[in-house]
Amino acid sequence: SGEFPYYKDVDEPNPISEIGKQKARAEKQILLSGGLVVGLTKVVSPNFERFSSWFDALTEGQKIQAYENLNVSMVTLDDVVQLIVAAIKFDQNGVIHFSGENEISYADIALNIASRIGADRELIERVTGNLEELVGPFSHATLENSAFVDTVDLKTPSTDELISMWVNGVNRAILE
Repeated sequence: SGEFPYYKDVDEPNPISEIGKQKARAEKQILLSGGLVVGLTKVVSPNFERFSSWFDALTEGQKIQAYENLNVSMVTLDDVVQLIVAAIKFDQNGVIHFSGENEISYADIALNIASRIGADRELIERVTGNLEELVGPFSHATLENSAFVDTVDLKTPSTDELISMWVNGVNRAILE
């Protein structure tokens, strides 16, 4: 439901939104057949569209809008791939949670990106969206990492490190 941060992999799902209810039904079927469910928070790749569009707009001096009431907890695509490879290697089943260490609003991410690229922070309009239909009345986005994550020694970067890695990757790509 997102009512609390850091849900554990053993916590019973309590979905509120329709998409959450559909996911819970699918996960139940997977688990009943001895499969693996990997619960992830927001996965960010080097070409993550939302950040890329913000980067482009900000570098061109254009305004952007970013939700101040929608939180995410980010992990990198590379780390997710490493986790899945390890899960296959060790023949895991059940539920594995993989999460960034903390939550941050999209507005704060946009401000962080703007600061890192030297863009005017005034170009960011913090907006409040009616997100109840999408995410329900609660906005927590973190999960407690499963013990398996520690077993394979997978360390998620902090939110600040992840944004820095993303911006540095984009800047390198532009220079090449």
